[in-house]
Amino acid sequence: MKLEKIRINGFGKISEKNIGFGKNLNIIYGSNESGKSTIQTFIKAMLFGLGKNRIVGIPEKERYKPWNSKVYGGSLEYTLDNLRRFSVWRDFTSNQTKLYDSECKDITDEYDKSKTGGILFAQEHLGVNAALFESTCFVSQLGIRLDSDGEALITDRITNMIEAGSENISYIKAVKIIEKALVEEVGTDRTSERPINRVIESIKHLEKERANCAKVLQNIRTLEEERKELKKDEMILIQETAGADALYKAKKVERQYNSIQMSDRRVEELKINLEQRETELKVIADNIPLGSAVFDDDVANQLSDLKLLIRKLGFKFKNLLGCGMGILIYVLGSVVVMKEVLLVNMILSAISVMTILIGFGLYYRPLVKAKSEIGEILTAGSVNSASEYFDKKKEIMFLLEKKRIIEESAALLRNQLESISRENETETAIDLCNTDMNMKEIQNELLGELKDMNSYELEQYSKEKKYQLHETELRIIEIETEIKVLSSQVIKLPEIEEQLERDRQEKKKLEEFAWCLVKAKEILDESNHQLKSNIIPGLSNKLSNIAYDLTGKYSNIKADVGGQGIKIILEDGNVISPDLLSGGTIDQIYFALRVAGLDMLSENGELLPLILDEPFSQFDDNRIKITAGILNSISKKNQVIIFTCRQNEVDIIKNEIPNAQIIKI
Repeated sequence: MKLEKIRINGFGKISEKNIGFGKNLNIIYGSNESGKSTIQTFIKAMLFGLGKNRIVGIPEKERYKPWNSKVYGGSLEYTLDNLRRFSVWRDFTSNQTKLYDSECKDITDEYDKSKTGGILFAQEHLGVNAALFESTCFVSQLGIRLDSDGEALITDRITNMIEAGSENISYIKAVKIIEKALVEEVGTDRTSERPINRVIESIKHLEKERANCAKVLQNIRTLEEERKELKKDEMILIQETAGADALYKAKKVERQYNSIQMSDRRVEELKINLEQRETELKVIADNIPLGSAVFDDDVANQLSDLKLLIRKLGFKFKNLLGCGMGILIYVLGSVVVMKEVLLVNMILSAISVMTILIGFGLYYRPLVKAKSEIGEILTAGSVNSASEYFDKKKEIMFLLEKKRIIEESAALLRNQLESISRENETETAIDLCNTDMNMKEIQNELLGELKDMNSYELEQYSKEKKYQLHETELRIIEIETEIKVLSSQVIKLPEIEEQLERDRQEKKKLEEFAWCLVKAKEILDESNHQLKSNIIPGLSNKLSNIAYDLTGKYSNIKADVGGQGIKIILEDGNVISPDLLSGGTIDQIYFALRVAGLDMLSENGELLPLILDEPFSQFDDNRIKITAGILNSISKKNQVIIFTCRQNEVDIIKNEIPNAQIIKI
């Protein structure tokens, strides 16, 4: 694969920029902060899109938004080893990607899409994904930096490259992370407080609660069966009680009916007696005078009081009148005898006259009034004297008493007639009884058993059945109360089932996650094994050759010696670790390892470019010169693009490789 040209419309600080690349070695030269790293990211983004990686906490898509352009994107042209030429265009704002062939034909839809909608053309063309492309083809600026921390960083990256095929991935750390995740995020049989342990305990607890609910439900079903049977018994008892009551009622009605039938003549006699009484009442009513109210006890008492008053007033008036007349006669006699009128006689005469006048005022007038009132009463009663009044009163009182007695007798006769004259109602009651006895077959059979019982026996039988019915109803109420109480205990059963299902799903997810972790570890182990068996030997040979060309003395480097990355075997047979070497030598071995990896990756696939960012920052001029020779050899097969800010590096490489293309930004 050869990168031909890039067009940056807007990406970070760079906008409206065109860069063309040579097929062999290219040097992109520019001062610090001129955008070299931005161009590298743009190349990766055009092939694989912007990832979700964060740089200083900022997502790539946010970090590389254009500073001075409204258009966020650009294009890249490249040619594969089979000489097929392609052009890719991307708009990072709308996440649109278009791929064109050499004839400008849109072939975007011919390639698969990722879950996020990206076009997977680069994977198909290059045979590697974004991670492998970056770990193999790109040697970043930090990759060869050397300081007290950088030295350990580089040796770690070398170890990672040997163990996992990527400098950013440690096989041992990955295994430890998987094992830690398996313990902490899932749990094992030997843990107790991890997610899988908690969910298993929850499932056990919920299953126990569900089992208890199942027992309660079984109790409820048993009670419901008992209630069902009791309901049947209740219906039978209701029918038995109703049958006995109906038969008892029928017998009672029958007795009443027979009694009425036997009393027909009595009814006729009562009617005749009632007619006689009513005739007598009419005669008596005719004999009682219209003004009979004057003979009431109040009027009679008033008449008696008036007679007594007249007697008293007459007596007093006669006495007072006699006294006055006596005095008057005495005065007149004195005058005749003595033939003179004395003062005493005059006074006595005056007293006599006054006495007579007082008698008339006090007694005579009330006496006349009382006699007048008596006369009014006698006139109203059509009698001439008080004795005649009282005789007539006795006669009227006798008639009234007789009338009252006859009226009571007539009322009694009417009541008797009303109580025994219910023939129509009796027939209706018997019809009702017959209707009640027209029940279901079981009730007809029951009536057949009860028909020989007398009324008392039927009444006792009915009481017994009603008692049984009452007890049955009470038991039904008890059962329904028990069912209600038990139902409250299983009301959470749906929640238990839902939570149990959630826990089982969670357990399944954890088990699947655990399976994935175990599988991932197995794959890592197998990949590591395959790496050691099939790749590491060849990689060790290539690494040794390139390292020797670079250093001139380290020609026997073994990769993955006991899982420790690489070991260097000296000429005297001693084995040392890379971290014992100088910083520059470590950089050279790291560079050799990346070149060896790229060479192995290109053996059976596309010849991928090698892109280096400030690769010689720790090299002296001699090492730069030696490395330039190696790069020149590499660029005959793989395109090489070097990003640098150092003019002396450009000059040294240009002297060593005259046909190198210099691109200044």
